[in-house]
Amino acid sequence: MTNGLPLKRRRAFPSLRRALRVLPFLGIATSPAWAEDLLFTLNTNEDVQVTGTPQLKLEIGGDEKRADYVAASSGVRQLIFRYTVEPRDFDANGITILPELVYPSGASIRDAAGNDVIVGFAQSDVAGIKIQSYSVQIAAVQDEAGLLKFSIINAPEGASYSYRITSSASSANPGFTTPVAITANPQPVSADISALPVGTYTVTIRVAKEGADGDPVTGQFDGGAPTGYSVAFLTANKTASEFRIDNGELNARYDYTITSAAGGTPVSGFGTISSASQVISNANLTSLNDGLLTISVTLTDGQTNVGSAVTATITKDTVEPTITSVTAPADNTYVYTGP
Repeated sequence: MTNGLPLKRRRAFPSLRRALRVLPFLGIATSPAWAEDLLFTLNTNEDVQVTGTPQLKLEIGGDEKRADYVAASSGVRQLIFRYTVEPRDFDANGITILPELVYPSGASIRDAAGNDVIVGFAQSDVAGIKIQSYSVQIAAVQDEAGLLKFSIINAPEGASYSYRITSSASSANPGFTTPVAITANPQPVSADISALPVGTYTVTIRVAKEGADGDPVTGQFDGGAPTGYSVAFLTANKTASEFRIDNGELNARYDYTITSAAGGTPVSGFGTISSASQVISNANLTSLNDGLLTISVTLTDGQTNVGSAVTATITKDTVEPTITSVTAPADNTYVYTGP
């Protein structure tokens, strides 16, 4: 019995003249934290030959899972099996390695004499290897209702969730909410953030099942509109304008409109902020009459928050100067006075 659940009956191996023995694990190699793959190494007492894809049985959160054979090393005495974490996998108590191999059609592990391998290690409950696959996805703020909408993705069936939300504009550190049952995947959540000051909101969720908590995961939402940016004209002639946006939020969208006090058709455009001091060129001003030009720029971040409009002015004057008259010297006789 493991985690309160009965183990399935082990596969019976036939009698052998001489049987290989899978020795106890020297260790369980896994990738760094938050990795998708778990690698298990089975160590034999002599070289073996592997055919097909044998599988090692695991128990994760009360469900039977299987790690697939992927490679051998050290003179084929170390057999490596891999399990890739699947959506909704969860085990906060630690996984269980079952002393049983499964042989899909055509698979085998044998020595050179044709003897099938036998399993010689005991069931292993590995408390330090925990599994979770859930995450948080933040959708949007509904300003009129003061709600922050987010979803919990791939939480396990039969689990519960709780969360807390903080704002970068406040030092308050609230506790987690009362746990609520997971009923869907994704699990939608609407949280009232009307009491929090506008800033970058951090949502921390915690999922629990059978009395064990998974590791918290977080997501962030930029609740504030872009601020602190400015615009300045560099040039403004008949066919082109050049202006600069300073201190724009990277990856925000910029929208601009140029108008003339003397009338004409406004000129508009948009793009993406890619530098702290970004120059935008070649806005065609042919449709605007000469006079005082005004440019108005807004930035919109990835959460559709729109910053306040900033403006700048410059005079457009495309009329060529004309020589209208000439004034001659006074009437007189002009002589050469040189040597």
